[in-house]
Amino acid sequence: MIRRAELALLGVAIVTCAPNAFAVRPFITDDARVVGKHQAQIESWARWDEHSQQHWTVAAIGPVAPLELSIGAVHGVAIHDETHRYSLAAPLLQAKLLLHEARSNEWPGVAVIGGSFLPFGFGGFQAPLSGFAYLAATQVIGRDDVLVHTNVGLAGAAVAEPSARTSQELERHARLRFTWGLGTQIHVYRSVNLALETFTGDPYAEVGGGAAQGGFRFILSDNIQLDATGGSGLWGKPQMEAWASAGLRLVSDRLW
Repeated sequence: MIRRAELALLGVAIVTCAPNAFAVRPFITDDARVVGKHQAQIESWARWDEHSQQHWTVAAIGPVAPLELSIGAVHGVAIHDETHRYSLAAPLLQAKLLLHEARSNEWPGVAVIGGSFLPFGFGGFQAPLSGFAYLAATQVIGRDDVLVHTNVGLAGAAVAEPSARTSQELERHARLRFTWGLGTQIHVYRSVNLALETFTGDPYAEVGGGAAQGGFRFILSDNIQLDATGGSGLWGKPQMEAWASAGLRLVSDRLW
């Protein structure tokens, strides 16, 4: 079984954007937008760190204009003591409700998000039952020249730790964590955008430390985007390892 500190680093779920939409992937910090009424999207990305090689896939659909429903999973290789094991964790379930749409140089957009990572999986990626809820805000400056995203929320997990009476006995209890994030996307040239963020308490992973990452988002069209980033933990315990990530997002036109 992979150590708790290592397991906590395995789940970094991050999403993506299109030219006329706001950013998420490669951010941990979410945005105040939804995919759109009767539209769908597929986000797929790879993530590498010292103890894992991960492949994430998240699908989302907009059944009605202000609502986005997502389901996702992660699989790959968990590395522990030079042993490589195929691992999987699923499903990630999430709902996002848009309360106020963000518009250029006006009041920020606001959304509320809630979800859970269910405790199914094997090989080291499986995690305890967890849930999260947070508020997201997005400010648009200029003609999408600068986007600023902020999050604040709570995340909890059902964890088993050694009993105070004896280390041979495990006690189950709920652990609650405060989460926040601040990210910005800056348009550089044509399809190239700079992405920077700092955050603490990733809602999708049992980790309470803070980290930062930076990279680039390449917006090829309204339907296709590529991105590449790198990041590292900065404070807290367990501290996140340095990682690199590359992803793809595909967005459909209206399906019905």
